[in-house]
Parts: sequence; C-alpha cells; structure tokens
Amino acid sequence: MRDHVDQLQVQSWIWEGGDWVLYQDGTLAQVLPVADLANAIDMRDGQAMMCGTFAAIGGVRGATMFKARLHDPVRQA
Repeated sequence: MRDHVDQLQVQSWIWEGGDWVLYQDGTLAQVLPVADLANAIDMRDGQAMMCGTFAAIGGVRGATMFKARLHDPVRQA
C-alpha cells in the first residue's frame, strides 16, 4: 500500500436536517506528504498515521452524528 497511500480517499458526513450531508472529502495527498512522514519515523507494515484534516464543506459546525469512510481506489476496498 505504500506505493499508493496518497491516493486513499477520505470522506465524512454529518447528520443534518434529517439526512447525511457530505462534510469532508479528499485524498491523503491533500493532508500531508505521507512518504515524508513515513520516512521520518519507523513505519512498519500494518501501521498507519495521519496528521491534519480536510476543510469542512460549508464550514465547521456541530452535528449529532458523524460517519467517515476510508477508501482505497487501487484495491477497490
């Protein structure tokens, strides 16, 4: 996975107005150069580290429920 970790897609939704609303959307490449971070520490297979976050679509706001998805477009998982 190291060869395509920056392609991992992250999305989150909040419960708003009686429906799930897309709140954040992006790839890990937008957060931090993962290869630079992995080279700075002793990353081992099966471990992951993320730093940072994506902008909130429509601005930061509270919600009663939150859900997120991490998708690997290369492995379709």
